[in-house]
Amino acid sequence: MQLDSIASYAKAMPAHLAVMDLASGRRWSYSELDVAVDRLAAWLVGELGPASGERVAVLSKNSAEMVVLQLACIRAGSVFVPLNWRLAVPELEALVADARPALLFCQQGFTPPG
Repeated sequence: MQLDSIASYAKAMPAHLAVMDLASGRRWSYSELDVAVDRLAAWLVGELGPASGERVAVLSKNSAEMVVLQLACIRAGSVFVPLNWRLAVPELEALVADARPALLFCQQGFTPPG
């Protein structure tokens, strides 16, 4: 049995603040976060299959959306692979070649490696 603390908190204290993105000011309650994570996890399962163990890479600065993706990967049974946006392109290409992600998410303004 897998524990899902976001789902638990969404039931216990749905209106409490779960995440705040300091850059954008966007705020998610536990209920809103649970819905966002569930929606993205369902999409990941549709793309990769349930509990696929497939790697999902992300090239992004820290953000609340990155947290949603990480939690969705956990819920979907995928492996979250964060890529350091400060690395040079050859370094990112080497990491992507090694990780072989099934999906690669890139924040707007970043060029996907490889």
